[in-house]
Amino acid sequence: MIASKTVVHVADMRAEKAYADRDPYIVAGVELGGVRSALVVPILKDDELIGSFSVYRQEVRAFTDKEIALVPSQLLSTGSNKLSARALIH
Repeated sequence: MIASKTVVHVADMRAEKAYADRDPYIVAGVELGGVRSALVVPILKDDELIGSFSVYRQEVRAFTDKEIALVPSQLLSTGSNKLSARALIH
């Protein structure tokens, strides 16, 4: 997500190479947090990555296109000068 600046959708975190390679952040998310399916959305300002928004499930169940469409469009659009923490909270 950092390099591509695009949405990352993982249907099963335990099936990922990073989990098999025992990446400590991925292992902690899966084993301590119960993360199984995840959606990570970049937050961009003027095409620069300034953060990310993550949603996960504690069961293996991919997110549908309808569910992904519910992610605020401010998070998905590049070049937005209006993005702020306050906008995300309301």
